[in-house]
Amino acid sequence: MRVGRTRRRDRFVGVAIDITAWKEAEAALEAARLNARALDHARHQFLDSVGHELRSPLDTIIGFAEVLRGGVANHPDTVRDFARDIGLAGRQLLEVLEDIRASAQLGSAPAGAPPESVDPDAEVRRAIRRLSDRYQGKRLAWVPTAASADLTLVANAAAFRQVLHMLLDNAARHSPPGGRVGVAANGLNGMVEVCVTDDGPGFPASVLEQAAGPLSDGMPQDGDGRLGVGVALALRLARRMGGSLHLSNRPQGGGRALLLLPALPLPADGRPETLMHRSRVALAALRADPSDLDPLFRAACRDLVEATGATRAGVWFFSLDGQALNAECLYDSRSDRFESGMVVTAAGAPGYFQALRRDRRVELAGGEGSLASYLAPTGIATKLDMVVAAGGQPVAVLSCERCGGQEGWTPEQVACLDRMALLLGMAFRARIDAISGRVDA
Repeated sequence: MRVGRTRRRDRFVGVAIDITAWKEAEAALEAARLNARALDHARHQFLDSVGHELRSPLDTIIGFAEVLRGGVANHPDTVRDFARDIGLAGRQLLEVLEDIRASAQLGSAPAGAPPESVDPDAEVRRAIRRLSDRYQGKRLAWVPTAASADLTLVANAAAFRQVLHMLLDNAARHSPPGGRVGVAANGLNGMVEVCVTDDGPGFPASVLEQAAGPLSDGMPQDGDGRLGVGVALALRLARRMGGSLHLSNRPQGGGRALLLLPALPLPADGRPETLMHRSRVALAALRADPSDLDPLFRAACRDLVEATGATRAGVWFFSLDGQALNAECLYDSRSDRFESGMVVTAAGAPGYFQALRRDRRVELAGGEGSLASYLAPTGIATKLDMVVAAGGQPVAVLSCERCGGQEGWTPEQVACLDRMALLLGMAFRARIDAISGRVDA
């Protein structure tokens, strides 16, 4: 804005120019520049990783070919062994190229083929058969643990096979000669988990950090080599299938990869009972790290908002004396933000606390009862709360709050809140057991 004096000394004139469009264009250009830089870095990282993946089988093929051409190996058995090794290296090259092609297609491809019934045990046996020939020279012990007979998975079968193959291949590649590769499939709380372990050096800290954070198009790396295209693609495919992949190191040595997938995919109609997929994934992930419940609380709040149509959803902790509730995680869909720190006391809302102790479920309108002063400023019209118990003791309250619209809560919405409260109760129980040392984290 420019301001100037007119010919009359007692008056001024101002000229204002709206530069909003300029600033938006400037911000867009800066964002494009940063994105181009990130893409360039990812491209270099990708090519570096691919080069490492290709170098090992190429060295094998070239080396044995040179030996054969030089006539050093003239015994039929030796020639046959060299030919076998060349063939294995060629197949390894082919699989690396298939991984590269799949990685290139992943960014632009749709979510995948229609889900179908998958037998995890059968897929494990199939993957082991494919890999045992490749790693025959290492004399590895493949140790699959049979899953329960009723374990079922409905998923993109091709994507599941690819992830399983990549995890077993990575475990075998990093295991020492004579090492052990274990794989077990189990069901847990509406999830299917596949755990792959090995006797190798384990995952470097830098790789664990990258795998736990947001994924780029680059490949997880270690100091000496690369964990490669396969592991990076497995991480991305797991998330595309609505699950997750957790990498860790075992206390006794070696790496551990835990694949978690919903036993049933999220249907197009979005039924409330299946909209809790985030929470089930987060609950199953507690087996990898039972010390942090916050991801589960956030997932539960988001799932409840979607499943019940609530405006806000939250997890409130009881104080040690049971006379106060502290908001640990409160999600507001209007701002898409999480809050914490609010406190409601029994002294300020005695009727509410009495109803919680008596009924374990409370439904009330925003303008009624002893919580009116808390709800009125937020615009909340109706509230539904459920006590969360662990070991028979109340530990928290799960809340759903809604602005206007529908009056009351349907039986389906109440049932959804009840199931979520049971799920959180299991999480609190797992946390208590971990603190007590009864669960091997």
